[in-house]
Amino acid sequence: MSTSASLFESFLGGLEASLSVLLTLGYGVAAARFGLIGHAAIKDASRLCNKLFLPALLIVNVGSQLNAGNLDKYWPVLVWALFYILTSVLIGFVMVKAFKLPAWVTIAASFNNTTSLPLLLAQALASTNILQGLLTADETMTTAIARAKSYFLICSVIKNVLVIGLGSKLLNAGKPPGEQKDQQDEDDQQQDGHPQQSEDEARQATENSSLLPVAASGRMYTWNHEVHNVIDREYSKLPPAAQSTVSVLAALVNPASIGAVIAMIIGLTPFLHKLFFNNFEDGGYLKPWLTVSIQNIGNLFTALQMFVVGGLLNVSLEKKGGNDKLSKSAMAVTFFIRFILWGAVGIPLIYYLASRTTLLSDDPILWFAMMIMPIGPPAMILSTTLEVSGAPEKDQISVAKVLTFFYSVTPIICIAVVAALKAAEAAKSIRGL
Repeated sequence: MSTSASLFESFLGGLEASLSVLLTLGYGVAAARFGLIGHAAIKDASRLCNKLFLPALLIVNVGSQLNAGNLDKYWPVLVWALFYILTSVLIGFVMVKAFKLPAWVTIAASFNNTTSLPLLLAQALASTNILQGLLTADETMTTAIARAKSYFLICSVIKNVLVIGLGSKLLNAGKPPGEQKDQQDEDDQQQDGHPQQSEDEARQATENSSLLPVAASGRMYTWNHEVHNVIDREYSKLPPAAQSTVSVLAALVNPASIGAVIAMIIGLTPFLHKLFFNNFEDGGYLKPWLTVSIQNIGNLFTALQMFVVGGLLNVSLEKKGGNDKLSKSAMAVTFFIRFILWGAVGIPLIYYLASRTTLLSDDPILWFAMMIMPIGPPAMILSTTLEVSGAPEKDQISVAKVLTFFYSVTPIICIAVVAALKAAEAAKSIRGL
């Protein structure tokens, strides 16, 4: 096959994979538009994905891939994720000041979708076979894609921690830390579907609303309410510097990071790794029932989360208002950083590190994954961050329109996919793999 034909087929495969991602998102838009799923159900599904399915996927995927002998494949992902996100924050902040854009543009330009989109894209690319040139000896596409997913998932954990820790500060909403925390707690309660209840209200619960005895359910709600009150009271007594420190530390404790820690413990502990991931006859006594069950719910994340993103975007299509002129300026800056800058800088940089140094391990799939990690549309968490921070309605509508635009042009990422693929193949040839 000639070089030009290979390039064409690679482009076609990347385009097809990107379109499959867009179609999955489009199904969510259509389902919400035709009333097949309501907004409340979409928000519940989104929360379920982030707080249950994603941690489960991390535990199984990262835990099975990680071991003491391949840590050299994962530390570059940590460093790279921190580098490109913090660099994006700096560049975005400068551009916001220079072009007098709203503060949320910094978040839109800094935090891209590092979970559902790259995971779904990886699955689609596997079906096109264009990644075949990145496989090493005796490696199957299935094992390569599983490893690529583990790299994307590690990157997503770093992104989640940083956006939670920096999001409110970047928005500069002007609220004291205690008020921000109260708003976050209120939002969590609403998303949980468990608003604050008195003990009498809890005691009126029936068997249709709780599997627990009525008395136990009432005590649970009361205890939960009292614990929140104690935490809030003690937090408000801390000096501002201590409150900021506690907020940063609290950002580290979220379902994704907890799932990552569990995955690391299992992966790096030989006997646990054996119990969870070996075949039954080789000592994997937990694999047939526990591991498989966790894997079953973890596998629900990728497609469902992208479907949910489509449903959430449908809400923006039904809203009117916002600042059209401001949105165009914001889109220009965000598009430059999210699709052009990191494509032009990230791919050559990783290529150089892979082909001219030994800082990266002999894993072309790792190089490819790192090249496309910084590229893609803004994360949907931007919309949630604005809502929690009490941003003006016109800003929330403008953000919704910006997000809708970027996810609608997602197939443009196929250009970066092909460039990263060819760069990784060239680096592989230089390394003699």
